[in-house]
Amino acid sequence: PPFQGGRPGLEDVYFSLRAKQLGFHYILEPRAGCWHYHSSGGRDSQYRSGFQESQNRKVIFRDLCESGLIGRIRFYRANKGWILRQFLAGHFFKGLGMLSGFLCRINNINS
Repeated sequence: PPFQGGRPGLEDVYFSLRAKQLGFHYILEPRAGCWHYHSSGGRDSQYRSGFQESQNRKVIFRDLCESGLIGRIRFYRANKGWILRQFLAGHFFKGLGMLSGFLCRINNINS
């Protein structure tokens, strides 16, 4: 997916929505396992992580979601909830990053 460099978060959502648009169906296997290994390079700051997550959400909306008035209202409302949730959970820097990422233009993406 054409996401912000450095953070592949939400790529599973992007992949799933693209597959659904192409007519593929989901099969869930409850016994399936998954391993997650952290990068040896460390993690991004909470602010940067939130910023990039907001940017990636905008890419998903731009590429795969309904872009009419109702779609935009739903998108803005959902973002307000995601950002507010970060502040209520005490993740202030991530919330600030998400707010900044939501308010600025999408960077480093060829439209």
